[in-house]
Amino acid sequence: GVVMSASAKVDEKTEGDPSTYYRIMKVLAENKVKYRHLVHEPTPTSRDSLKARHQAGWEDASLSNGAKAMLMVNSKADEDERYKLAILPADCTVNWKLFKKFWKKGKSARMATQEEVLKVSGCVPGGVPPFASCFELKGVEAVMDPALSSESVINFNCGLRTRSVSISLSDYLAIEKPTIK
Repeated sequence: GVVMSASAKVDEKTEGDPSTYYRIMKVLAENKVKYRHLVHEPTPTSRDSLKARHQAGWEDASLSNGAKAMLMVNSKADEDERYKLAILPADCTVNWKLFKKFWKKGKSARMATQEEVLKVSGCVPGGVPPFASCFELKGVEAVMDPALSSESVINFNCGLRTRSVSISLSDYLAIEKPTIK
């Protein structure tokens, strides 16, 4: 089994709502996934997260294996298809022209607001993990950029800006089963 460090208890006053974080840790434990876990200063951006991971000795962490998760919304779509989670290397930006094609009527697709991100994922921006399956709102499709497929491991903020997790890409794909396009 996986032993979580004593520091795994979340200080909700300083770290925020840990519900999504705990759901992900439970899924990793249930699937007997080997992972690295790090508690760090709040890191709102991918570059901040990378710096914290390097300071902790994660030498193999890079922007290209940082899995940046961004919630997208299309208010013209049917209710059950309104949100999608874009997962891409942290050194990439969303290709909007391509991403809008993921919906039938995708012209009005946009980044979710901070309020929408919190409502749907249970996280603040910067803490959103690449696990849409662990969100407050069920049924959000995870769409992964094929560029991440060349990485052997992915690193991500795990539902909180203060927690990083690193797992093998193969374990991630087996658990989350994102659409890759």
